[in-house]
Amino acid sequence: MKVFNFCKLYIFKHRLLLIVYVTLVIVTSLSSLVLPLFSGKLVDTLIIGGSLEELFYYCFILFSLSLISVVVGYLVNKLLIKIQTNASFELNVMVIEHVKSLPISFIENSDVAYLNQRINNDSNEIITFSISIIGSIIVNSSIFLVTFLVLIKSNVKIAIVFLFLIIIYTLLYKILKNPLYTKTMEYKESQSHFFSSYNEQLKNVRFIKTHSYNGYFYEKLKHAFDQFLPKVYSYQKISYIFSSFDNIMSTFAQISIFIVGGIEVVKGNLTIGFFTILINYFNMLISSTRFFFNLSKNYQEILVSYMRLQEILSIPIIEDGEKVMEQIDSIEFRDVTFAYKQNTIFEKSSFVFEKGKIYCLAGENGSGKSTLLSLILGLYINEHGGSILFNNEDIKNLNMSSIRLNKIGVTEQNPILLYDTVAKNILLDNMNHENMELLISQFYLNDFIERLPNGINSNMNENTTNLSGGEKQKISIVRQMLKNPDVMIFDEPTASLDALSRKTFIDHITEIKKNKIIIIVSHDSAIKDTCDEIINLDRNLYTDFSHS
Repeated sequence: MKVFNFCKLYIFKHRLLLIVYVTLVIVTSLSSLVLPLFSGKLVDTLIIGGSLEELFYYCFILFSLSLISVVVGYLVNKLLIKIQTNASFELNVMVIEHVKSLPISFIENSDVAYLNQRINNDSNEIITFSISIIGSIIVNSSIFLVTFLVLIKSNVKIAIVFLFLIIIYTLLYKILKNPLYTKTMEYKESQSHFFSSYNEQLKNVRFIKTHSYNGYFYEKLKHAFDQFLPKVYSYQKISYIFSSFDNIMSTFAQISIFIVGGIEVVKGNLTIGFFTILINYFNMLISSTRFFFNLSKNYQEILVSYMRLQEILSIPIIEDGEKVMEQIDSIEFRDVTFAYKQNTIFEKSSFVFEKGKIYCLAGENGSGKSTLLSLILGLYINEHGGSILFNNEDIKNLNMSSIRLNKIGVTEQNPILLYDTVAKNILLDNMNHENMELLISQFYLNDFIERLPNGINSNMNENTTNLSGGEKQKISIVRQMLKNPDVMIFDEPTASLDALSRKTFIDHITEIKKNKIIIIVSHDSAIKDTCDEIINLDRNLYTDFSHS
């Protein structure tokens, strides 16, 4: 079973817990096999007028077995949740790490809410299924074999009725297998898209309220619902057909054993107590058969989740090179060609960035400024023509993940703030606290931090209502200054800054530029006056370097 083979890596990491879980499941199944024997003995004792000692004995045994079953059941459930939660998390992380290693264009062209719901639901479903079948298959296989042998030994006619039912179940599965898979795939895909529509409503609440677009967004959600609803009906229809046949066969089985067994009781070939035992075992046998029948149904549904995960995992990741740089002295674009969504942005373009200089990227929206920064960061490796060289080494040979972590810093136009403390948002994984207080003071963040309930240890994120655009920008700038990388990239860093903070920024980059390559996207004339070179990307003038 390919789904289980895929999941076992994550499940068997918890093999000790798994062994205990399976052992307890077997104990529970053994208990369930013994119960009918004592129930039948109790019935015969009542009918033939046995002693009170026998009555209390069997009652005590039944109560004890039931109590053991409850206690063991609790432990089984607890272990199941523990294994399932950890294994699901590990599988989720693996898939997310794979997605993070894909070309950035994959994320840019994806509906992230849809992708999130798809990965999380599918990962959880296949792990839950794979863990549950380990214990369930052992238990139901054991029950099936034991009870079937008991029936054959006790009454061949009842065993023949059961074999007939097995044939019917098998034929039904063959007929419904493919339709069930198809409808499940359609349902899950539609469900993920509908979840994305819900997310869009909540994500844009401020925008909706600001422009009073309630009606428009309601219609969008209603349209998504109208697309989703037929898939729900279609899926429920095939599921109901499957379940209905299962219930019909179960009812037929019950009637059959009452007729066959009842005749044997009337003829005096069976006692009431023994007939009770046979009924219980026959029900257990039917239950096990239904388990395998429904397992086949569930497997088709889980197979959809597995195939959707495999579709994501089959997308080739971006492989980092092996070379790591101690320092970056120059970055060169040599005849670089790049197109995004069939729109050519660079065509045989050449630029050089050298240590000790501040560069300004100028141009109208859509001229390629952000794309140029992404190419420098190595986010479009293998998607461009020509060569991008760091210290004359091709970017494809470099470990850009390591270089971005240690040698390049970026301050985004719209800074990303995490739900964490102010201090953690400034430092992230940077352990260098030196100069943090000085930089906070120089960029006039003291007043903002002092107003927070817990100062620099107060929680915040990008949606914090009392956080201005300028304060977000300052936090992002201080974050990069503390990192102190060889290459510093700033995207419109002064757009939201006050005059004093703008002057502080300009003074600071001027002071440190000797050992840095500083690249700034800006329309600010004061920034342009500070730069050593301006690269104008308008009108395809990719190689037009003008000195300020």
